Amino acid sequence: MPPRVPTGTFRGLERRRDSGYDPRLNGAAASAQSPRGRVLYQCYEMPRLALVPARALASGALRFLEIVPARLRGLTGRNLAAAVLASLEHLLREFGRPAFGLAEAMIGGEPVAVEEEVTWQGPWCELRHFRRLARRPNDPRLLLVAPLSGRHATLLRETMAAFLPDHDIFVSDWRNARDLPVAAPEFGLEDYIAHVIEFVRLLGPETHVVAVC
Repeated sequence: MPPRVPTGTFRGLERRRDSGYDPRLNGAAASAQSPRGRVLYQCYEMPRLALVPARALASGALRFLEIVPARLRGLTGRNLAAAVLASLEHLLREFGRPAFGLAEAMIGGEPVAVEEEVTWQGPWCELRHFRRLARRPNDPRLLLVAPLSGRHATLLRETMAAFLPDHDIFVSDWRNARDLPVAAPEFGLEDYIAHVIEFVRLLGPETHVVAVC
């Protein structure tokens, strides 16, 4: 297991700043922090918050339609209204981050427990290690770089489950930019690359990398 890096430190980014790198020159990060970027964020967030009562109303109406007498459930109007309300409620619903759910792996035909732990943590990402409770020192170490596209790293569960029997897996679990305050450190393409470089340095030179876009 690689050495644990203290929470909140990012040696790669510090080295880049010491060498003259200025994250304020990063176009993607600068545009997100600019007044125009903040206005665009508010234009997205305000309609979403305004529609919260509509979702609550649709959810309540859908529950009401589910408790109507059995003799009325076959009515065309009822079924159509239920379908429309279900679609509206699903469209407006806020989906939380699901769990990885990788509690065990089949190794040599036998189930082996798997423990999930955070090896490295920063404002924008957590490096998660799925440690198998079995002595397999010769298995290759794999860094799975999850996509940075508004999706959760948990969508790679099936890929991770396929690698777990014969790989020591680490996954980059990126945070949703919407959940971070405006005062959080800037993040752009240069910072994304620096994170991946730092992870490879942390895990060692024999680390295999699989990136999913």
